[in-house]
Amino acid sequence: MKRFFVLFSVMIVGLIACTNENQKDEAIDKDDVKAFIKEYKGVQYTIDAKEIPDDSELAERFKGYLSEDVYKKLRANRFYGRILPVVEKTGKNVGLETVYLEKTGEDEDGAEKYAYTLEIKFYDEKNTDYVKRKGQLTIARKGGEFIITRDWEAEARYEGVPF
Repeated sequence: MKRFFVLFSVMIVGLIACTNENQKDEAIDKDDVKAFIKEYKGVQYTIDAKEIPDDSELAERFKGYLSEDVYKKLRANRFYGRILPVVEKTGKNVGLETVYLEKTGEDEDGAEKYAYTLEIKFYDEKNTDYVKRKGQLTIARKGGEFIITRDWEAEARYEGVPF
């Protein structure tokens, strides 16, 4: 009986240790999240006015960042290409300058919710302007990789053109 109790205790301790290790692997570090979001939004907001991609080409750049459902939904809504008319009308390049991030909550499955403000740079040889754009997203960690499960942005305008 004593032997059974010892064996049972060792198994329970091992199970708890493994569970804690898995939770640590899936934990989300804010600095890592910020770097990931800056990379993701940088893809969206880095456009050379001399080589403007079409909407489909731009959308393809996002596949590795989003869950499949979110990718399909955002692509159907032409979410990614909303910046393209601004570039076409103004002839200005676009770049992502800064990402401000604030955690706003957590889903029951551990995915984290964030509010963000992007500082987007519109520039050419003559001048540079900045526009702030607010948004919200939810990010999860699956298999050691970040994945965005929701992304929403408020409308912004540059030189009268909404994006």
